[in-house]
Amino acid sequence: MKSIISAVLVMLSLSTMAQEVKEMQTLFGNERSLGVFFGVGVKMTEIDKQPAVFTGGEFNLIIGRAMNIGVVGYGLSTSSFTGNTALGEDGYYLSMGYGGLNLEPVFYSRSLVHFTVPVLIGVGGVSQRPDGYVAFEPGEDPVVSEPRISDGFLIIEPGINAELNIFKFMRLTAGASYRMISDVQIPGMQQQALQGLSGHIGLRIGWF
Repeated sequence: MKSIISAVLVMLSLSTMAQEVKEMQTLFGNERSLGVFFGVGVKMTEIDKQPAVFTGGEFNLIIGRAMNIGVVGYGLSTSSFTGNTALGEDGYYLSMGYGGLNLEPVFYSRSLVHFTVPVLIGVGGVSQRPDGYVAFEPGEDPVVSEPRISDGFLIIEPGINAELNIFKFMRLTAGASYRMISDVQIPGMQQQALQGLSGHIGLRIGWF
C-alpha cells in the first residue's frame, strides 16, 4: 500500500510539472484551479474465465487540471453462470459490485488527446446462489430454493486511460485496468477468479 501511495504522489508531481510548462503564470491567477465532472462507463472483462460486463459511474473534483479525486462504483451487469459444483449443485449464478476512492493524475489535459493514470482504492462484495429449482406439492404454490453465500473484499485497481476532448465540457475516455482483490471466503470461489484485466470506455461531462 505504501508503494502505491508513493507512486501516486510521484505521478501527481510529474503531472503538475507538465502543466506548469504549458500554462502561463499570471499575477492574479486567472487560471481556474478547480473543476468537477461526472461520468458513466462500461468495463469488459472476465469473471471465472467467462466474459463479463461491469457498468458504473463516477463523480470527481479536478484540482489544478493535474489531479482528479472522487468516488467511483461498478456493478456486474451480465448474468454470470458457472458450472462449479462445490456446493453440490449443477452450478451457480454470480453477483458482484465494488467502488471507492478514485485518485487520478492527469497529464497534458489541454491537449486534444491526453492520458490519465487512475487508481481505485475501495471495497466490494460478491455473492453466489446455486441454480434454483422449483419444488412443490400438488395444489401448492411453487417455491424456488435460492440459498445465497456472500462475502466482501478490498480492492485496488490501477489503470491507464487515454482521453479525447470532444467539447470543452465533454471527454471520451478509454483504457485498461487491473483488479486486485483480497481473498474471499466462499466455497469453490478462488480469489484469482475475480481478479483480472479490464478494458473500458466511458464519457465524462463537466466543468474541466
